[in-house]
Amino acid sequence: MRATKLETLALEYQKIEANKNESKKIMGEKRMKLQDEIKRLERKVDGHKTILNLRSKKGTLHKELVWAKVRDAELELQDQKSKMEAIETKWNESKANSARRADKVNKLKEKIRELEQTISQLKDQIKVQNIPQMDIRRQLEELSQKYREKQRERQQIGDNHGS
Repeated sequence: MRATKLETLALEYQKIEANKNESKKIMGEKRMKLQDEIKRLERKVDGHKTILNLRSKKGTLHKELVWAKVRDAELELQDQKSKMEAIETKWNESKANSARRADKVNKLKEKIRELEQTISQLKDQIKVQNIPQMDIRRQLEELSQKYREKQRERQQIGDNHGS
């Protein structure tokens, strides 16, 4: 009986050992599958983390892009304001120059009118002065002619008396 029990125990031990080896083998295979599954899931988690990081970076970059556009628009606005102010300054200077020129033109027109009146008055004075001078010249010529006639008469009288 002992031998049978020993044999039975040995057989049971061998079965247990075989089951143990089979279990270790199955557990090793399961462990390998689980490790592969863990690696696959870790890669998937890393992929999701990368996606989340990229989304976060995309959001950050989008915000930076919007702010850069705002900054560029503000700079463009400042540039346009500066240009507009320069144009307004030139416009105001031009209006002021135009007003001064118009003022000068009006003053020159007034001066021309005054000079034309002065010229007209002087011409009238010359006409008035020329009339007496013409009379005086005519009178002088008449007197001069009478004087020559008288001199001729005296000469004729003197010639007549001396002969």
